[in-house]
Amino acid sequence: TTVPAIAAVPGPRIAVGGFLVALTLGTGILVQPLGRRWASTTTLLLGVAAGVLGFVLAVGAAATGVAAFTVLATVPLGAAYGWILVGGLTTVEQVAPPQHLARVTSVFYSLTYLGFAAPFLGTVLLDVLEPVPAMVFLALLLAACALPALGVRGPRPPTSGPAGAPPAG
Repeated sequence: TTVPAIAAVPGPRIAVGGFLVALTLGTGILVQPLGRRWASTTTLLLGVAAGVLGFVLAVGAAATGVAAFTVLATVPLGAAYGWILVGGLTTVEQVAPPQHLARVTSVFYSLTYLGFAAPFLGTVLLDVLEPVPAMVFLALLLAACALPALGVRGPRPPTSGPAGAPPAG
C-alpha cells in the first residue's frame, strides 16, 4: 500500500503490511455504524476530512521517516473508507427511485471497486513524485472531492427571467 511505502514500520514486511491493512479496514468497519446516524452529506464530509487527515499524517511520515506517523495515518484513512462508503450508499438510497435502487446501487459498488485501485495508483504516483508532494497532492485531490457536497459549483449560465426581462444575476 502507499503509506507504508513512504516510511517503513520496523518488523517483518508481510506481518507489518497485514497489520496496517487490518487496522485500516477494521477502523473502516468500526466507524460505519456512526456514519449511519448522521446525514449522508455529514458522513461524506467527515470521511473526506478523515482522509485528508490521514494524508497529512502520511506527509509527516514522508517528511520525517517516523514509523509512528505511518501507523497513525491508517486510522483516519480507514475511517475515511468507512464513512465515505456509508455516506455514498445512504445518498444512493435517498436519490434513486425505488424501482431503480438495485441498479443504482450496483453502479455505485462498481465505481467503489474501481476506487480500490487508489492505493496502487498512489504507489505509482511515488514513482513520479517525491513522497511529500505525492501525499500533499492526494490530500488536495481528496479535499476537492468535498466541493460538490459543500455546494461549491462552477459558474452558472445566466437564467432568463420573464419574456423581455434581462437574465437574473
